Amino acid sequence: MKNKLVGHGGAARLFKGLLAIVLVLGVMPANLSLPAQAFAATTTVETTAELQTAVSGATEDTVITLGDSYPLTSGTVALTVNHDYNVTIDGGGKTLGITGTGRHFTIDSSGGHAGSVTFENITFQGNGTLGADGRPVYTAFGGGVAVTDNKDVGIDLTFDNVVFNDNRAGQGSSHGGAVYLSRNINATFRNSSFNRNASPENGGAIATIAMV
Repeated sequence: MKNKLVGHGGAARLFKGLLAIVLVLGVMPANLSLPAQAFAATTTVETTAELQTAVSGATEDTVITLGDSYPLTSGTVALTVNHDYNVTIDGGGKTLGITGTGRHFTIDSSGGHAGSVTFENITFQGNGTLGADGRPVYTAFGGGVAVTDNKDVGIDLTFDNVVFNDNRAGQGSSHGGAVYLSRNINATFRNSSFNRNASPENGGAIATIAMV
């Protein structure tokens, strides 16, 4: 009585399947990559000066975290975007106050670069103080954040999980109680809220002369 070889066909099918997997893997593109944000540089800043340097000096996509010693109250912080990279400022849930009559941040994108700035996990708390006459005195435009741009190429600006509380634009012809956007600014707001912001003219929350 002859012995029969059992399962030979199944083994052959298994071998062909493994060979197909090897062939598929062999033709996968060599330049397959994950989203750029996954490879962004990271840094932590403890002062407003460090933040300014990290934003203006970015040489690649960068996530900047406000550290434990970052001041919760300061004067207006001027940021310059003179590159084409994506910069994310992560407040880590901090509430930032403002001294004097300024705004929290002014962003200058007048260099003609197409970079982007994202604010996330931050609360911008009221910017007003009282003048000599006892009346509130506020910054002229954009009580929370103002973006200036004098070029035809504008930056992308994103607010993600950001709260604007009690920010106000100045008296007279002022606009944007919380945010003022100059021309050519593409702005996106996600999971963000505006509470008790005000302006004597246009945009109690947001004023813009650009497409939003």
